[in-house]
Amino acid sequence: MEFPEILRALRLQSGFTQKQLGEKLELKISTVCDWEKRRSEPNLRQLKTLGKIFGVSVDFLLGCADEC
Repeated sequence: MEFPEILRALRLQSGFTQKQLGEKLELKISTVCDWEKRRSEPNLRQLKTLGKIFGVSVDFLLGCADEC
């Protein structure tokens, strides 16, 4: 899996809507939507924050936890 699928799966497992996750990150809902639809990507700070929110590593978010 790649980042967009991993993000969506983690978000749904955690029970967050895109809006709720955006609020936690202090971002617009459209930003989270764009990440999930591959229109844009988070920066390093945002990846680190996502990792803290979901309790996973940045490597896991990027889909390379087992390969990197």
